[in-house]
Amino acid sequence: MVITMTIAMVVHHMIKNHKIKVAKNDSLLQPSYLQQNDTLTDKNKLMHAPAVNIENLFVSYDKKDAIKNASLTANPNEILALVGPSGCGKTSLLSSINRMSESNKNCQLSGIIKLNDDNVLSDDYPVELLRKNVGMVFQQPNPFPLSIRDNICFPIKDHGMTSAKHREDKMREVLKRTGLWDELKDRLDQSALRLSGGQQQRLCIARALALEPKVLLLDEPCSALDPISTQLIESLLLELKKSMTLIMVTHNLAQAKRIADQVAVCWVNEGSGYIVECDRSEKIFDQPQSPITLSYCMGHAG
Repeated sequence: MVITMTIAMVVHHMIKNHKIKVAKNDSLLQPSYLQQNDTLTDKNKLMHAPAVNIENLFVSYDKKDAIKNASLTANPNEILALVGPSGCGKTSLLSSINRMSESNKNCQLSGIIKLNDDNVLSDDYPVELLRKNVGMVFQQPNPFPLSIRDNICFPIKDHGMTSAKHREDKMREVLKRTGLWDELKDRLDQSALRLSGGQQQRLCIARALALEPKVLLLDEPCSALDPISTQLIESLLLELKKSMTLIMVTHNLAQAKRIADQVAVCWVNEGSGYIVECDRSEKIFDQPQSPITLSYCMGHAG
């Protein structure tokens, strides 16, 4: 249902042809990290990406807390994995970062979520700008019922890229970046719905990358994929962290151990989710501070 709602929201947004508008001379409308020069002179260097700082976050639905008092930091150019049993609020936490949870009218958010120094929960922070700079990929691949080409070109045209040549160049760039160009370059006008599940998920990542986000959120991006497709996605995420900050939900502890720089362990107490601990991946798996984390990582709980 979340995926259906999201597609409906995006299609409705495109039909209305709503453009992101930021005053060119008003720096107050632009988050601080967007005012910096991100030009790379060496492809081996990391591109500038923001830290994501969450402080005392509460997420509730119909006044019932799904997340209580969550605080953590996702470091720039790293992968933070949110792990824990079902129902502990991982997806609620993830979707609060780009305020996608606000699509549910019964959801209330309180606390602070900062991209560097900018609180994205502030009423003054433009939601359209937030959604552009914080992309999201869902558990089930959700390509638009359009051609492969239009899955990339339609959204970026809607966001103001009027040049057809520039859209084609951007499409080629993100398909190459996700390893899809050689696989799909001869059938770009075919329906995206005819692709395999792994190809669809990489296309959804490519679609998010076309808007050049600084942060990418991923909600169990490999849970519906076979091992080969999972390996391709994991390799892609390790490459993407060179240019952005990534936060992903996963139930696969082995995956978190393979690719995450940091791990946040989420749990449930009296029906509400909370963060047990958040630390470097090796410390979570080898030297956890909480007995809950130790039990969960050993497979004795959760």
